[in-house]
Amino acid sequence: ELQQFVCALNWMRTSLPSFKKLVDPLVKMMEAVYERTGGRKKTQMRAVKLADVGWGEAEVACPERCKLALKNALQLAHPEPAKLLTVHTDASDEHWGAATTQIPRDHATRAISEQEHEPLMMLSGSFLGAARRWAIVEK
Repeated sequence: ELQQFVCALNWMRTSLPSFKKLVDPLVKMMEAVYERTGGRKKTQMRAVKLADVGWGEAEVACPERCKLALKNALQLAHPEPAKLLTVHTDASDEHWGAATTQIPRDHATRAISEQEHEPLMMLSGSFLGAARRWAIVEK
């Protein structure tokens, strides 16, 4: 059921800011189950109790946070060629995120807080391996 829940959430990933950070506890739990079973088949995974691979309070709270995020998911706009595209990025030690929005051309000279941004897409991910050691400015 956990695997199906995360797969269903994945369909909405471009509408959920910080998607990767949001689902990371569940993904780590699934990886622990995969390692325990030696595979990714549902029949193998059903034999593992989540409590046996570290299911705790953080994992219990995560599905509720995901459901709340779905309730508040961004309504994405349709791209309009007459508008300007903007890209906004952010990174922390473990995760990165990006948002693409569009604004009316006459808003380009306004302060960013006064521009009418219409979200087009959200992406996020985790830094793995050597990328976790990069300086923030390189991320």
